[in-house]
Amino acid sequence: MTRRVTGADGREWTVRELWLPPLRGLPPDPDLDSARTLFGLVLALPLYVLRLAWSSLRALGGLAFQAPWIVAEHSGPPYSRLTWRADDRHVGPRVIEQVAAALERGDRRIAVEGASFLGFATRPNSE
Repeated sequence: MTRRVTGADGREWTVRELWLPPLRGLPPDPDLDSARTLFGLVLALPLYVLRLAWSSLRALGGLAFQAPWIVAEHSGPPYSRLTWRADDRHVGPRVIEQVAAALERGDRRIAVEGASFLGFATRPNSE
């Protein structure tokens, strides 16, 4: 799920779920992350298969799937990215709606119900 919102200050934000952690050293690519393009799907499919295999192994320990990361990103200038980790895999859409509504109001609170704040970045591919 992806939401695009305009904050009270006029900044354009993209709020989305990531089911795999961001890969460091690569430029951000929302289409590749969400596998909406054919190239992104072909490239991401092996990663998803590996992720599924790893998740299956972890299911033996009680965890079937990882909770998604929620990312709110403004491409700049200045670049800004806020990152949360959802408490479980079912609350992602609700957290996205809360973050999007807060950004539209101009409220950049870190505390969001259903997720833990991980960090704020002012450069792409940094935490």
